[in-house]
Amino acid sequence: MVAVEFLDELVEAAFWKSRQSGKSICNLNGWRATVRKRIQEKGPSPEDRDCLKEWREAMSAPPPAETPVDAEAINPDPELREQRMSMLNSASKKLKGLT
Repeated sequence: MVAVEFLDELVEAAFWKSRQSGKSICNLNGWRATVRKRIQEKGPSPEDRDCLKEWREAMSAPPPAETPVDAEAINPDPELREQRMSMLNSASKKLKGLT
């Protein structure tokens, strides 16, 4: 048996990678035990190390909601903006007439 540094992270990274590839795992605990045993017996493979690196990068990346938004997407076409404002004003006047 090999003493493995970051064993839990290696197992988590392997699970993350299998989910990324679309692989379905029926028995998660059994799968984790098998991966853990393989890594402990043979040591981490180059693929395991690459997977760990990718997993760490993915975990440290900001969530999609925190990524900068393109300024052009926020500023629509001026004509479209005017059309929408006109529709909003018209709807607002109709609602005021109902009260």
